Amino acid sequence: KLGITAGAAAVSGQYAPLVSALLKDYTGTGKTIAVAGFSYTDGRSSADGNIVAERFTNELIRLKKLKVVERDQIERVLSELKLQNAGAIDPESARRIGRMLGADLLVIGGMVELPDAVLEVNVRLAEVESGQAVGAASGRVPRDWVSR
Repeated sequence: KLGITAGAAAVSGQYAPLVSALLKDYTGTGKTIAVAGFSYTDGRSSADGNIVAERFTNELIRLKKLKVVERDQIERVLSELKLQNAGAIDPESARRIGRMLGADLLVIGGMVELPDAVLEVNVRLAEVESGQAVGAASGRVPRDWVSR
């Protein structure tokens, strides 16, 4: 059994309310979900979206409600489709990404940088087959990492 440090558990807990709010009305079971990523709504390029996506993915895995596609597979597909920016994902792109990943659901989101090292995260849950958003949530998380 792997141990989790108190710091890792605290980070995970910061994303739990956002993940729970997104999945609140979702009742499906046995589905596969992929977290496409997060980007700043002002269009700037940053690794921050990858960090938020990793933490969001970890929380989904921890919940054990859905099968979760690994981030490296997602990055490879996004790169192949030339869609590094999650804001560029429209319903048709969501369908293509989901099919390539074998996912039923796709998480996409945007971030807004707020004062005091806080990010507002706005996230949507899209059904791959229809490309339609079936859930949405917003929350705030600390930007508690060092940028390079």
